[in-house]
Amino acid sequence: MLLPHSLYHATTTLGTIAIQHASTVANYLILHGESAEYLATDPTKRDRMLKELANSNAPWVRKQFKYDANEDVDELLRGWDDAIAKTPVTLEDHFYRLHYATAALCYYERDKLGPDVRKYGDRFHKFLEDRVDEEYNVFLESVLGKAANTPRAQSDSPRPPPPSNIPYMTLDVVKVFLGTPAVLFSTKFYHRGHGEDDASGYWAVSKINRAETAGGTSVQYAVAFDDDMTFDLDEGNVVDLMLKSCVASSQG
Repeated sequence: MLLPHSLYHATTTLGTIAIQHASTVANYLILHGESAEYLATDPTKRDRMLKELANSNAPWVRKQFKYDANEDVDELLRGWDDAIAKTPVTLEDHFYRLHYATAALCYYERDKLGPDVRKYGDRFHKFLEDRVDEEYNVFLESVLGKAANTPRAQSDSPRPPPPSNIPYMTLDVVKVFLGTPAVLFSTKFYHRGHGEDDASGYWAVSKINRAETAGGTSVQYAVAFDDDMTFDLDEGNVVDLMLKSCVASSQG
């Protein structure tokens, strides 16, 4: 029997499990965000390192995010956790920390968090989402606070845009969001327009619709913008939109 949402707190067994999961997920997201912000100071070198990643001999690097049933996930997570626990100093340190945090989040969501969400159900999932939001919002507020005096770009949205030094999402970050609907649904993004015909503004994914067709499974994302317009986009268009956007806030 599931407990009411209000009873999921640290004094209950399920509350303790949810809080542990939430702290782990939020930590990976925060470390990723910190390093992404640092890497944005030298995008040329960052992008060059990304292209060279396939030739890297650094330990624990995942050159492709392909799961192998024979892998020891606990060993991988320990390796990534040990690596990201080290304080980054150089741009290269931040690059690898971002990569390790992304990889760890992907595997943790699949092998640790996912089974418990399926086991304990929607109320457990909602409590966990709220905890992740709470912890990640502290990080976002610190970023926004540091960037308070950063010039802001023009926006078509009625709300002011986030500071311009908050970095665009990388493809690795996009993959994490698309692979973790709970985090995706609880996050608001900001699209930075490019040119007169490319409007800027806040947006969020409100729903994912899957349907079986003759050609396989069709996936459509309901994307809602601040001007109350909603569009159904396929995954390719959502990826393109996200790569031109930054994380703006966690939705309450």
